[in-house]
Amino acid sequence: MKSIVAQIRSKFNCSVAETDFHDLWQRARITICVVANEHRFANTQLNEIAKFAFTHADAEILDYRIEML
Repeated sequence: MKSIVAQIRSKFNCSVAETDFHDLWQRARITICVVANEHRFANTQLNEIAKFAFTHADAEILDYRIEML
């Protein structure tokens, strides 16, 4: 987990935190936050992060969602 979190953080300059399933082995929920002045940029960035995570050899993505505030 630490590896993919560090890679996402450094590659995309975003906030990343493991937010759930701390007591389960081989399972985690990661929350990623992007701050931008345009909705389109934030959405593009989050989609690129999702693509990166899906292609990461050490992770299997079960589900993801993008939420804009």
